[in-house]
Amino acid sequence: MTPLQETLLAHAPVAALLTLALFAGLFAFYNRATRRRPFALRTIAAYERLRTLATEGVETGQTVHVSLGAGAWEQSTPDLVAGLTALDYVSQVAAGAEQAACATTGSPVALLLAMNLLQANDARLGRPGGVARHELCLYGPEPLAYAGGAAAEGRRAVRAAHLLLGRFGDEGLWLAEALQPGRAPVLGGTGEPAAVALMQLTTEHAVIGEDLFAAGAYLHRSQHLGSLAAQDAMRLLLAIALVAGAILASLGIGG
Repeated sequence: MTPLQETLLAHAPVAALLTLALFAGLFAFYNRATRRRPFALRTIAAYERLRTLATEGVETGQTVHVSLGAGAWEQSTPDLVAGLTALDYVSQVAAGAEQAACATTGSPVALLLAMNLLQANDARLGRPGGVARHELCLYGPEPLAYAGGAAAEGRRAVRAAHLLLGRFGDEGLWLAEALQPGRAPVLGGTGEPAAVALMQLTTEHAVIGEDLFAAGAYLHRSQHLGSLAAQDAMRLLLAIALVAGAILASLGIGG
């Protein structure tokens, strides 16, 4: 190990703190900038389609079935947050027309978070009935058991669409296929690369990779735009640092 490498390794905690401070500064800057002047986002077909289907569901009286996935929440927190963000959007659209929301999950923690979210939306819009008026079901937590229950609940009534957004494994392919006979569009996405590759075979539009975690910015939370911009800036800076390091190493500087 070279002296430079030893120095960098010894100061790794300081570098991590500086990186975190830089990201916090970028986030604060872009969050303020995007409030004044929001920037355009590239199109993600799944989110565009979801917005259209949620509106059509209000007009036809059909709900959007949101499937949050199964498994332990601590193993899939980012995926679960993305699914709950989409459920928040769908439930707000439905609550505005005094319609109930439909969601299925295999995680008790996700169930409680979904209940709290629906209660908050109903209270904000002054809708009576509370959580009891919504179709909120817990199946699982075994993935296949959850998929079977979610498929049955999804087909229990005519749906405007099915959104599979959360933690899914191989059961995501089976669930998406099982929901197809209802002829409602199926959209889906998960943070598991193998699972999302399979879900692309049976969903109308799949949310791929980091697009999963941009649900808020694309659907209804404009404050997430600052976070996206800060992440892009950090990626650019890291790419520049990697290229600069490779050039210096090629020139024998610091090696």
